[in-house]
Amino acid sequence: MSLNIDSPMFDPQSFVSDYLKRHTVQDLIKKHNEIQHEIKDYDQEIQSLVFENYSKFISSIDTVKKMKTDITKIDSKMQTLQQSMGKISQLSSKINDQLKTKREEIIKLDTVNKDLSKLNNVCNFPNIIQKDIDQYKQSKNPNFDDYFQDTAQFYRECYPILEINKNEQLIQPIFRETNQKLEQVRQILWSALMEFKQQNPLLQLYSDTKVQISTQEARSAVKKLICIMEDEEAVIRYYQKLIKERYLIVAKELIDKAALTKSSEVVNLMDFLEEKRYEYTIEELEEYKLQKEKEFVNSDASIQGSILWLINQLCLIIFKELKVEVSFLLIEIRATLRDKQLEHLSATCIKDIINGVFQGVTDKMSQKKINNVQVNKVFVQLQTELYSLFENSTIKQQLKTEILDKFSENVENICRGQVFTSFSHLRVQFLELLVFAKNDLQKINPEAEIKKEILMLITVIKQKLQAFTTIRLLDLKAFVFSQQQSYLKEQDTYLSLIQASLVDFVKFIAKIFAFRSIGISQEQLNNLFTDQHIILQVLPLLTTNDSTYYYLFSNQFLQLFQRTLSVKLLELVPSVFSQYKVRPQSESEQARLKNFISMSMQKNLQLFAMTQSEQWINELFGYLQSGEVVYQQQITQKQIIQEIKTFIEALSLLFPDTKRGLVKKVSIAQQNKFNIQIDVIMVRKCKTLELNISERNVLLQSVVKYFLKVLLIRVRQVSLTEDCYKQFQIDLFFVMQLIYDLVSVDDEGLVSGLYKEISDCAARNAQVDTKVDINLIESLNQQMRQLF
Repeated sequence: MSLNIDSPMFDPQSFVSDYLKRHTVQDLIKKHNEIQHEIKDYDQEIQSLVFENYSKFISSIDTVKKMKTDITKIDSKMQTLQQSMGKISQLSSKINDQLKTKREEIIKLDTVNKDLSKLNNVCNFPNIIQKDIDQYKQSKNPNFDDYFQDTAQFYRECYPILEINKNEQLIQPIFRETNQKLEQVRQILWSALMEFKQQNPLLQLYSDTKVQISTQEARSAVKKLICIMEDEEAVIRYYQKLIKERYLIVAKELIDKAALTKSSEVVNLMDFLEEKRYEYTIEELEEYKLQKEKEFVNSDASIQGSILWLINQLCLIIFKELKVEVSFLLIEIRATLRDKQLEHLSATCIKDIINGVFQGVTDKMSQKKINNVQVNKVFVQLQTELYSLFENSTIKQQLKTEILDKFSENVENICRGQVFTSFSHLRVQFLELLVFAKNDLQKINPEAEIKKEILMLITVIKQKLQAFTTIRLLDLKAFVFSQQQSYLKEQDTYLSLIQASLVDFVKFIAKIFAFRSIGISQEQLNNLFTDQHIILQVLPLLTTNDSTYYYLFSNQFLQLFQRTLSVKLLELVPSVFSQYKVRPQSESEQARLKNFISMSMQKNLQLFAMTQSEQWINELFGYLQSGEVVYQQQITQKQIIQEIKTFIEALSLLFPDTKRGLVKKVSIAQQNKFNIQIDVIMVRKCKTLELNISERNVLLQSVVKYFLKVLLIRVRQVSLTEDCYKQFQIDLFFVMQLIYDLVSVDDEGLVSGLYKEISDCAARNAQVDTKVDINLIESLNQQMRQLF
């Protein structure tokens, strides 16, 4: 049941019962009056609707009666019209039969009239040609736009008739005279083209002097020659060759005017970074860079000889005129040609001109080493000019596609070059940082906190390296991935190229730290770096002696590089190109890169071991080379103590978790009595330099082995006097005892074996084998060690 009075399910009894429960008698009376009032209103509305519908019904009946009467009248009129049409058709047939004969006569007369008109034109054709020739000769400043119009117009109508009927007796003299006069016209037009060819194409561009034959007049001459020449292909080829040479000469003149100056950086962002103390976001750096680049573009375009000035000149001079030329060759001449297959010649000419101009521009851009902002502006402007050349819808799409594809090819070549150039600049910047670091390392005081100094320097280099890399990537982003351009088709290709170049740069950093002047030839250097500019930057790293601090710096930097810095550099690509899909490095690629850096660290430590060993060799036992020494019965190689102390400090920095100094052991002479033959065999079998230096003891062992083996070679090459041999025994014991105390237990046998080998070799090469008392040697050794 529903208590809603408007519902189809309304129940009156329930409604009344419910209403009586909830309201008073006065409410009930009031509700009754309201319902009565509504009933009266509804009755009045129903009466009004009934009256309106009745009136409409009466009116419709009258309308139907009237339509019935009108339809009857229309039927009678249609019958009358049908009868009239029949009579008209009969009269038309009679008239047509009567005029049929006259019509045929009129057609014949019209045909005769046309033939007579053509014959009149054919007979009068020599006079038309002569009239054009006379007008041309009488003119003081002939303009080929105004002359020989009638000759070209009547040639197509008259000459084929003369050609067909040239053997007719009446036509022969007209045909002969026509050819003679046409030949005069051809000579005049050809002479105009020859004169146009001889004119300097730059005269119209750089001089106010009026030229004899303008380009427009040459075009008019060509159109008329095509009309009156049987070999129209020869005319087209000659003009196209002529016009192509002129455009390329003018383009070359403009391109050569651009100065061959190497472009500098657009803006020095390092000042901005140093002002921000390297606390910056990529967005802040990019915004500042774009602002400065806009200022640069505006100023560069006004400088005569700049690349942007060159492009503006090409647009004003070459492309403005070329647009007219395209319309002439591809549209106007097409309508004139009798052989439509020759259209491809014009398309080829246009392609050659545009491609020649583009090639000249791209070659110039390559020579100038211009920055990416300039390249961007150049290609955007050239692309705009290209699209304006082909605005006409009648030009075939195939030609547009071929030219745009060639343009894209030139763009892509420059893009690749710019990517490689950007990373070449990045390499140079890093090498300059390294030279700066090396100079600072040479200034460090040995008494200073070496580790703190080196870590501070590493922090500076790291910040600048990240900043340089970020700037280069932002530069390439604005260049290759600008939102305001569409000339580069496959942006993903260049993103992969940028990523691969960055990986190569990361390897380059590791490679730089992994080699020194030792063992590096100029040929190897040329193989490592193909760019001579980079080689010049590398040379300061090779020609100066590497200090211990530089090896410490290299090792610490490579450790940081292996742990975090190389990862941060590679993460810059997805950070800078955040709106583009960057392929992440696979685990195998990351592992290979870490392994490469680890190998570089191994190479750095190997070279450190060689350098340290050779430094000891050069400072110790110098008298072996001279042979002039006086036996002093005391130790002369005291500087080895300081050398070893410095070396131990370096080891603590290279391997901070395994500190170890000199540990006093038993005498090496006493140890040497045991297992001597085994120690000697081990010495002869071991490698001179370890290939995998991963801990402190391995590095120390490499330094010791290299030093002692080179000392052994040196002893084998000299002959020792009696005094020299006796002094050498005392000094050798002292040096070997220090080294013996330095190495681990596992390496004691190796040191003992080397001591035995060197001692035996010295005894064999001594002129007088005079042994110094071992007790005296040990006593001198103990006294010297107590002093330190």
